[in-house]
Amino acid sequence: MHGVGVEHLLTAYGMDVAAATMVTLDQALGRYPERQAGGEPVPWVRVGVSDDWTFAVEIDSFLGSTSVVGPASEGTRAAVVHWTPKPNHWVAYYEDGTCVIEFEPRMEWSLSGSDPGRFQPQLRELGIVEQPPPPPRLPSGKRDIEAIRRQYRDPALQGLSFLTLAFGIRVPEATATGPLLTCQRSANPA
Repeated sequence: MHGVGVEHLLTAYGMDVAAATMVTLDQALGRYPERQAGGEPVPWVRVGVSDDWTFAVEIDSFLGSTSVVGPASEGTRAAVVHWTPKPNHWVAYYEDGTCVIEFEPRMEWSLSGSDPGRFQPQLRELGIVEQPPPPPRLPSGKRDIEAIRRQYRDPALQGLSFLTLAFGIRVPEATATGPLLTCQRSANPA
C-alpha cells in the first residue's frame, strides 16, 4: 500500500497490532507452525516498508484477497502478488478502493479491472500477457530445456517485476526475510 503505516495494513488484515513483534522470516517460521483442527495453518502476516510502499508477506494463506485490499486501498493505492505452490498466481492493483487491473501472468484472457489497458506497455515488455512461441528443439528433435527455462519465467516473479516496472515497488530479499513486524491471527477469532 502506498503511503500508509504498517499499523494500517495489519489492521486491514484483521490482526491485533499490539500482538505484532519484530522477527525475521526464519524466526517467524519457527514461531508460527500452529495448525487448525482441519490441518489448515493459522494465518500470519509480516509487514514492512520499502521506500513509500508498505508491504505484507503472507505464508500459507490468502488474507490479502480483494476483501482486504480493496477496502484498505481507499484514499491510497495498493498492489498484490499472490502465489501458491499449486501453482496459482494472481496480480492486482487498486486505486482508492477500485481494482484498476488484475490478471494471472501469461493468461491474457484473465485481464480485468476498471482500466487494464493502462498497463499494456509494461505487461507486454515483461511478456506477462502473451503466450510465448513454442520453444525450439535441439538438432536431435528433443526439447531444448535451457530455452524453455529462459522463455517461461516464474509467474510470481513476473508479477513482482510488473509492480517494479509499473510503480517502482521494490522489496529486496534481505528486507523480506529480515526483521519485520509479524503477527498471527487467532486460531479462534471472536
